[in-house]
Amino acid sequence: MVYKIIWTNVGLVSLDKNLDFISKKWNKKIVNDFLSRIDYITKQIESNPHIFPTSTKFPRYNKVTVHKNVSLFYEVVDSNNVIYIVLVWSNKQNPKKLSSYFR
Repeated sequence: MVYKIIWTNVGLVSLDKNLDFISKKWNKKIVNDFLSRIDYITKQIESNPHIFPTSTKFPRYNKVTVHKNVSLFYEVVDSNNVIYIVLVWSNKQNPKKLSSYFR
């Protein structure tokens, strides 16, 4: 069964922030590679929502490494066949800040 992917507002804003950072630091090819990786991962999640493990710190959410410096957090709602992309997190940020997104 295929699930529907829904990007939350925070998910979209955090994706934009990461894309902005990548585009300032590297070139367009790297940006496109990153977007391709996000697309590939979301397609995997869509067809198999539990493919990636739950976060050890936030067990309500699954976590996948997009790149060694970026993680994507998502929530699976099996009863509605919906997956919420909650956050695209730069792993170089202060980890204490991360918990503010998952209250």
